[in-house]
Formats: sequence, C-alpha cells, structure tokens
Amino acid sequence: MAEPAEPGPEMSEASARGCPTRTVTFQEDVEASEATDADAHRARYIFSLRSLSHRMTTLSGRSMWRYPTTVGQLPRYMRRAFRMKTFGLMSFQLLLVLGIMVLVDCVALRAMVPPDGMDDIVYKVVFYCLGLLNLGCVVALQCLKDRFPLNYALLGLTTLMSGLFWGMTRVLHAGVSLHFQIMGILAFTMCFSTVVSAILVNTEEKMKGTHLISGLLGLGWFIGSSLDVVIAAMLLQSEQMEILGALGFSFLLLCLLLIDAGSLLVKSSPDDFMTVVVAMDSTLLVVVSIPFFVLSFCFLHTGEAIMQHQDSEQPPVAMTAIPEATTSESSRNS
Repeated sequence: MAEPAEPGPEMSEASARGCPTRTVTFQEDVEASEATDADAHRARYIFSLRSLSHRMTTLSGRSMWRYPTTVGQLPRYMRRAFRMKTFGLMSFQLLLVLGIMVLVDCVALRAMVPPDGMDDIVYKVVFYCLGLLNLGCVVALQCLKDRFPLNYALLGLTTLMSGLFWGMTRVLHAGVSLHFQIMGILAFTMCFSTVVSAILVNTEEKMKGTHLISGLLGLGWFIGSSLDVVIAAMLLQSEQMEILGALGFSFLLLCLLLIDAGSLLVKSSPDDFMTVVVAMDSTLLVVVSIPFFVLSFCFLHTGEAIMQHQDSEQPPVAMTAIPEATTSESSRNS
C-alpha cells in the first residue's frame, strides 16, 4: 500500500485559492477503518455484557459462583449440582426397585408358584438368601465405591437384589401392601428433592445447608405421604394401621438417612457421591430385616472409623526450609 505523499506547494496554493481538491482513498484503507470500528464496537458490547448490573439482571447467576463465598466450602453451583445428581440417582434407583417389586409380585413370582403352593420354609429360605445377597452387594459397593465403572455395575446389581428382596415380602405377609407404600413415598420424596434442588437458586444463599436438606426431604415426605393416604384409602382400600405404618417407617428411613449421610449432603463433596447412595441402600434394609441393617451399618461405619484412625496416625510432612543461597542462584538462573 502506497504511503500518502506530503502536501506540496502546488496543493497548498490551490487550497488557498479555493480551488476544489480531490482525495483518493484506496479500498484497503476503507476495509481497515471499517474493521477497526467493528472491533471497537464489539469490545464495547462485550464490556457492557460483562458489567455487574447486566449479570445481576439478565445473565445467569451461575457465572458469579465460580469461587466459594465461604472459606472451606465448595461453590454453590457445585453443591447444587451434587444434590441434583445424588437425589436424581437415588430417585432412579428407588423407581427401579419399585418396578421390580411390582414385577415380582404380579408376574414372575405367581407364575412360579404351583397350584398346591409351597411350604413357608421354602419362601423363608429364598427370602433370607436374597437378603444375604443384598447385604453382600451393599458391602461390595462400599469397598469398591471409587472404582469406575465397577461401582455402577455393583449399583445396578444392588438395585436388582433390593427389588427382589422387597418383592418377596408380600409372599410372607399376604395381602399387605405396606412395603409398596413405603417405597412409593421414598421414591416421590427423592424425585421432589431433585426437582426443587434444580429450581432453588437464590434461596440457597439465604438458607443453611442443614435447613435446606431437611426442608427438601421433609416437604417431599409430607406431600408423598398425603398422596399415599389418598391412594391407599381410596383405591387400595388399605387399613388405617397399615397406612400409618407406611408413613411411620418411611419417616424413620429418611431420619436414618439424614443421620447417616446428612453431613455428606450438606458438605456436597463430589468424592462422597457414592457414599450417600450406599448409605441409602443400607437404610432400605431396616424395614425388611433389622439384623441385615445392623450388620451393614456396623460394617460401613467400622471401615470409616478405621480409615480415619489410620489417617490420624500418619506423621505430618516436615516442611524443609530452602537455603537463601539456593534461592538466589535459582532466581539468577531464571
């Protein structure tokens, strides 16, 4: 591109006399000026988009949660994502368990029973064998909870064993729909907690973690229990004591879950994701068989206590001071 020439004496005299002058502009100069104006306009637009007022009113507040608001805590968007993922997986697992229970009760189990029936001892043996297998799956899941994808394979096997184990309860207690009501209330509570966790964005800043978790589970249990009362009384025509038993046992399971894994839900560390799911699987054993629940509870918490004791016995790492000469030499080399 040719550089513009200096104005000569002839051009100055022509301009002084008032004669019209003509300026020649190359196409490259026009394109360069247009590009410069476009870049400046784009920079001003991006700056306006990133202003604080625009982020507070138009853009998602997620961009403001990139760093923790409190020392020692994860950002709020990570805690909300953890709760959504945890409650979502527990909801999916409980719905699968409920579906397997219905399948065992309505189709598979009745097709295998002969017309004359079997002895009660056979059902009890099968029932407790499934309980032992379910307990073994929970223990194996606790030991291999950090081994991906083996942990998810064990989670699927645990879900299958839990569905079969819970589905066999109606055979031992004919005409009782207590376990179906309990599982329905728990599944609705977890689904409700998942949806509300996704909706609550600004409320998390005003509520503590313990209040938020307790409020989610408590409100979900209340709505699920109300629906259970209506469905069981109107459609299933269940007895009042059976309905009250379903409400009481479901509330007990949620309390045990909060005692066992409530602190993990409040802390919302991604490393504790599978631990919360294992705690719920262990809690499900308390209604069907209290001895199995006691065994699983003792095993899980004994292992955690041993690991914490081993971590506390490890000596602290000594911090060695760097000599000044070495520091000066390294700074000179750099």
